[in-house]
Amino acid sequence: MYEDQLARVPLFAGLNRSELSRMAGVCRWLEYQPATPLVWQGTPGAAFFIIESGKVRILQQRQDGDVRELAVLGPGDTFGEMALLDEMPRSATALAIELTSALALPVWEFRAILKEEPDITLKLLAVLSARLRSHAQQTPSFFM
Repeated sequence: MYEDQLARVPLFAGLNRSELSRMAGVCRWLEYQPATPLVWQGTPGAAFFIIESGKVRILQQRQDGDVRELAVLGPGDTFGEMALLDEMPRSATALAIELTSALALPVWEFRAILKEEPDITLKLLAVLSARLRSHAQQTPSFFM
């Protein structure tokens, strides 16, 4: 049902249609009114999001209390990938600017799939390794 949206996400680039279908089966369709937070900075990361329509402002409160806008995201953009992979709190707040629809992949469902489907885990690790390798080549001192 949501396979096409997931197929456009770089993290899931290595997954075949069946694997994408498995992930899509646990996704949730959510809608947010303007000025409604999708996630709060500092809270546990509970989902990964793909914005289908609308706009989302990504804001980060710094230690000195200042709030800084990191990005404005729109249809096709994603956020929350780190929540899928670590158990760290959200690094920023995501706030709907206008009526926004998003596809959410819950962390606990994602992790359950990884435990049941080791091939998916290996494919995701390959994508992450390629990203890390690319970054290391652009930043030679990265591993020094």
